[in-house]
Amino acid sequence: MTENKGGKMSMLETYGRKMGDVKYDALDREKTIEILNANVRRPFLKNICLIAEPGMGKTHIVEYWAKLNKDKYLTYEVDIEAMGGEGENVFAKRIKELVAEVETINEQEDTVVVLFIDEFHVLAFSGYATALESLKPSMQKGVIRLIGATTTEEFTQHIQSNAALIDRVEMLPLSPLSKDTILNILENIWRKELPEDEPVNYDLLKTIIEYGKYRPAQSQPRKSIKMLDDLIGWYRSQDIVLNEALLDKRIYETIGVDPKFRVDIDQMEKTMRDRVFGQDLAINTLVDSLNVSVAGLNDPTRPESYFFLGPTGVGKTEIAKAMGEGLFGDEVFLDRYDMSEYQTESDVEKFIYNVSDSVGKKPFGVRLFDEIEKAHRGVMDLFLQILDDGRLEDRYGRQVYFNNCYIIFTTNIGHEQFERARRTSTDMTNNIDIAQDMLQRADAFRPELVNRMNGIIPFNDLDKKTRDMIAEKRLEELKIKLEQERNIIFNYNDNVIRFITREVSDEKTTAGGGRDINKKVVQHISVPVAKLLNKYRHQLSEIQICIMGKLRMGEKQNNVSQARIAIEQFKIVDDEGQTHVYKGNANEEIEATDKRAIHHIVQNEKTKEQDFNSIFEESFI
Repeated sequence: MTENKGGKMSMLETYGRKMGDVKYDALDREKTIEILNANVRRPFLKNICLIAEPGMGKTHIVEYWAKLNKDKYLTYEVDIEAMGGEGENVFAKRIKELVAEVETINEQEDTVVVLFIDEFHVLAFSGYATALESLKPSMQKGVIRLIGATTTEEFTQHIQSNAALIDRVEMLPLSPLSKDTILNILENIWRKELPEDEPVNYDLLKTIIEYGKYRPAQSQPRKSIKMLDDLIGWYRSQDIVLNEALLDKRIYETIGVDPKFRVDIDQMEKTMRDRVFGQDLAINTLVDSLNVSVAGLNDPTRPESYFFLGPTGVGKTEIAKAMGEGLFGDEVFLDRYDMSEYQTESDVEKFIYNVSDSVGKKPFGVRLFDEIEKAHRGVMDLFLQILDDGRLEDRYGRQVYFNNCYIIFTTNIGHEQFERARRTSTDMTNNIDIAQDMLQRADAFRPELVNRMNGIIPFNDLDKKTRDMIAEKRLEELKIKLEQERNIIFNYNDNVIRFITREVSDEKTTAGGGRDINKKVVQHISVPVAKLLNKYRHQLSEIQICIMGKLRMGEKQNNVSQARIAIEQFKIVDDEGQTHVYKGNANEEIEATDKRAIHHIVQNEKTKEQDFNSIFEESFI
């Protein structure tokens, strides 16, 4: 502990830090310096508080002011929270001792003490009420000189309604620095931290300022200074060139965004149509809205937001994945939230934690909130703030910004009514309006939420043609995978497609749609193919599947299918290069894997064949 001249513990030395040891000037803050000079010379109210967002340089201004006035003033930054760590009464006692110590120094020394309190709003906390009462007389009479700093939000939440502080402190909002000033700041850092033979790269510095958009939660000039600071660290440790390539690399490594990626709206639309069938209205409506966003004609302070209206399995998630890939370069930029996990009041805090943590770490991306109607009202209230202000306070009280996010709500509310209207009308524009009206019903969503959305995107039920296209696409993907990765020929016919979409799948969209079709492809096709692969591994060269058994298609009374997808034929190549062909019989429902199947050998890939009975030898079947 440090003692003062009277033998008591010095509050200034224990809880204070002497300011003024700063290398860089506070550029373009001359007016603020003048105001501080005038404030500390007032006869009575010598208290002022700088108000600005984190990173705008509040503390640096005071450091620079202290340096300029070190011959007249001793400026100390006081750790208020450390002083108050042992309870309100102890804090009040220490505040009184601090004021007394300052008053004694001011009377006896040639220099005058000025106190600086960062996080000035802490004084307005309820736990510090007694301490504030101890400060009031000294602040009112001009016994102490006090400079504070706080953010705009903390000022609004904690200070603005506190008449005792407002009456005794001049509030000074700081204006953001211009790009030219930020460039000058970076230039000064470059010249002082890098060798003289490393000429200032002004293009790089301007790019650093531009890349500030990738750190929306931080303010200028701090975020630009941090980026340059990072590059200088790599320059010194790796002896590498300071250029835009290094900057791009560091942005990608720290944020996960490729600064050189450019959105190709036409390619994104093509990807959507390749991945999702039968949703022309949804894709057209969405792409129209995305064109405005990609062109930069939207509100930059708010996230783009969309309602995806439709049942499960019609392509909503696939479209969202295509958005992640098209807007940010990879579908990993899609985060999905199951809103059934946030149905109770106690889940609201969990939602804040999960979402703010994700967006704080990855501020760029598509956020898909699935089945939004299941969310608790408290969560919906948070969305009003997110969609309007583009931000949310995390569990640490820090602001997380959503302005670089695309927000998607999915819901099935009103879908059936929309489908009826769609099938009886050719005016799709009117149907979009119908969908919006249904989302605002009393049992649906509040109008203020729906009206904040950039677009209502309705998805249609899947018709037979679309279902067939989905199944065929999955089969073609399997075919390509087998050919490219295993060099295996895979054949099927159209009956296989119709079997999947009509025979074993429920044609009602509510039964799962495209997602159900995908599961049926795995269950009825991928599984038997995989068993064959696992048995013969690298020997397998060809697979052909077909339908065996009686189909129920067209027979409504026959609710249980007696048909199945079977291995009709497959070929393997033994170690001597001979091709073994195993062929079943669809009419007799004999699969190629059955012991009754026909087996013949093609020697050395020539036409000579050896036919014999269908008993599978142990080494092959």
